[in-house]
Amino acid sequence: MSLIYQLTSEAIKGGHAVLPRPCCQDWVCGTDIAEAVLRLMEAETLHYHIYPLCSGRQWELIQWCRLLKNKYPDFSYSLALVPEEATIQVNQMKDNAAMSLDRLYEDTGFVPAADSPEKGFECYMEWLSRHPGFLDPDA
Repeated sequence: MSLIYQLTSEAIKGGHAVLPRPCCQDWVCGTDIAEAVLRLMEAETLHYHIYPLCSGRQWELIQWCRLLKNKYPDFSYSLALVPEEATIQVNQMKDNAAMSLDRLYEDTGFVPAADSPEKGFECYMEWLSRHPGFLDPDA
């Protein structure tokens, strides 16, 4: 399950999330992925066989937790002292390396709208407002 999903769900409930580590990744907003795919489909010429779909920027999940805390004051979070204490399930032993948007930009001009944790957060919160039952089936 997505780390963003797990944390946001916990924040909405006013719970406490324990991360096993800061989790530095190239987080990307779903609407940006959709835009990138659309641009690839509509491109007249593609020069590569592989295009990473990413934000082009890595940031730590702790930054997401801070944004959640600002929106949901009852939410709290911490880093586990030992991995077994974590309440958030991370399926990777270590973080991925950064990806590059160079190919995608070169062939399509694509630049992600959500190019910072704050913009990604706005994107996700706006999407959640249109899909209230996604994190809370009783909504």
